[in-house]
Amino acid sequence: MKNILVCTDFSKDAYCALHYVTNLFQNKSCKFSILHSYHEDFEIYPYPAVQEGGYIDKLNAKQNSLLKGEELLHTIKRDNNSLAHTYEFINTDLSLTNAILNRTSEKSVDLVVLGNHGLDGIKQYLFGSNSLNVLKEVHSVPVLMVPQQVDFKSPKKIAFATDYKAKFHKPEFEILKTCVKNFGAEVHFICVGKEEEMTKQQWENFNLLKSFFQEEDRNFKWLQIEEENSKAIAMHVKEEKMDLLVMIKYKHESFKFFREPVIMQLDRHLRFPFLIIPSIDIKP
Repeated sequence: MKNILVCTDFSKDAYCALHYVTNLFQNKSCKFSILHSYHEDFEIYPYPAVQEGGYIDKLNAKQNSLLKGEELLHTIKRDNNSLAHTYEFINTDLSLTNAILNRTSEKSVDLVVLGNHGLDGIKQYLFGSNSLNVLKEVHSVPVLMVPQQVDFKSPKKIAFATDYKAKFHKPEFEILKTCVKNFGAEVHFICVGKEEEMTKQQWENFNLLKSFFQEEDRNFKWLQIEEENSKAIAMHVKEEKMDLLVMIKYKHESFKFFREPVIMQLDRHLRFPFLIIPSIDIKP
């Protein structure tokens, strides 16, 4: 059974992320733990004279969260009636990042799911403080980021972006291979650069990756574009109508792809789910 941690703030966008991932693993035995942090729903007062009011606010925030959680469980069970799925609601006053870190350290978690919401589209999606903090701090499990109010579509075309500079490890691709098998998907390995400029080490990593996907429908492409890597990858995903983008997060990752200013100039309605897989080298 897969254990999937889905974060929610009870918004429509968060529900879309939950709906998306339950469909992604529709026929798989899964336990979905739906996590809500009410950390920002109450104020902590520094002065004793008003601390009682803060305590009451905290209790109200907790109770309100529990009521919404019960409603959310009812809704997702109604909308996704897979007999292979079970659900639980987790309520916490910890910050979202700390709550995720606690959960992934104490329990077996196979995937963390985040939904995006806000008026700034792709800018908020890639630069939102909660999402970026989670990506920076969570190193033990893959993170799936589902964009604003995306409709579920079976991932028939999956893009995997890489520069072939780091060594791959077969266990890193377990969740990707599961998606490929479940949906009969094609895997498109894309690299920004020139094939003829690949180093010996890059070719070794290329052949290693190729050996991991011998039975799958896959192809390899180099994007020879004189512009920022992030823009080239994102535009390729959009133009080729890819259903999912996958990347591996390495040790000392700078998250340049997520921070390049040029991304902010892209179509604000550019939407595709991101799956970020931690390299074995950075897992605790």
